[in-house]
Amino acid sequence: MIHHIRKEVFNFDLAGYQLTFDDGLYSQYYYFDLFHANPAPRIFFIITGFIQPGKARKVFDGQYLPYLKSRNYMYEAFVDRNFEQFMRLEELQVIAGQKNVVIGAHSHFHDIILTKHPIKKKLSPWKLERLPCTVNTAKGSPLNRRS
Repeated sequence: MIHHIRKEVFNFDLAGYQLTFDDGLYSQYYYFDLFHANPAPRIFFIITGFIQPGKARKVFDGQYLPYLKSRNYMYEAFVDRNFEQFMRLEELQVIAGQKNVVIGAHSHFHDIILTKHPIKKKLSPWKLERLPCTVNTAKGSPLNRRS
């Protein structure tokens, strides 16, 4: 599963892999043509609530985009309400109309839910601000936030 695409992805022979793309990021549209060598269907799981109206931006022109970790582009979306790292509607329409592309729904808001799964790692401050860690179940065990 590929999130934000970085230059190093293209150092691998991806021909034998089924490629899935998570979140519906602009970088997935920008580099879309570079994945044509892979004949397998490409599946894009889109956060539908983050796709904004607008015209398609440029595609790969030899320049690589700066790489962003998911915590950075999710922070921009959730906290700053900046969706520039995500595809625009026209970009999504372009890839959806291509051969070997399947569009799947990831979620609408990529929102946080509570589960009884154990907490695996410390949460970032902005996630804690959105959903304080003080929420407990009736038995006193903390609930985990999963998106």
